[in-house]
Amino acid sequence: MQAQPAAGDRLKGGLALLNAEPGDLGSGQLPLSLLVGDFQADSQTLRWQNLRATLAGGSVALSGELTGRRLNLQALISRLSLPALHRAAPADTVSGQLHVAGPLNAPQLEARLQGSRLQAQARVGLVRSGREPHLRVSLLELRDGPGSLSVNGELGLAGTRRFSVQGWRISARRAGSPICPWAT
Repeated sequence: MQAQPAAGDRLKGGLALLNAEPGDLGSGQLPLSLLVGDFQADSQTLRWQNLRATLAGGSVALSGELTGRRLNLQALISRLSLPALHRAAPADTVSGQLHVAGPLNAPQLEARLQGSRLQAQARVGLVRSGREPHLRVSLLELRDGPGSLSVNGELGLAGTRRFSVQGWRISARRAGSPICPWAT
């Protein structure tokens, strides 16, 4: 990492991280082999741009900012090998987009990923009001060819870790699908 003063109270710099022994998460290793990019910071905001990660046989391009206690992060994912992330994952390569935004203590995630066979779409948010902290799943849709699973609900993150489903749908099941492995 290198950093240098810029105009006013700003700082600019870059970082580079090289992992000589990447591996899948199931082996207790990190699938990241390279991370490089630029950043700018002042007393209120940290911005990163042109941040590129090489992992799991693919790449992720990141940009975003952290302002005060708010995060706004975009990621473009290209050709990530699921088995290279975790050896138990289905054999597919995915590409897509992630967006994480909102207060640091309650961020919201929107995701769209697509592979040759698998697809996922999600809108999930961390909620910290009243009760124990929980994830609010507004949309979670998984597809495997003709099979799909769509769910919305809440998942507790403390105490009993209660899971509440408000709606779900399974369609066009296929035997052996990672979405519906019990289907016949």
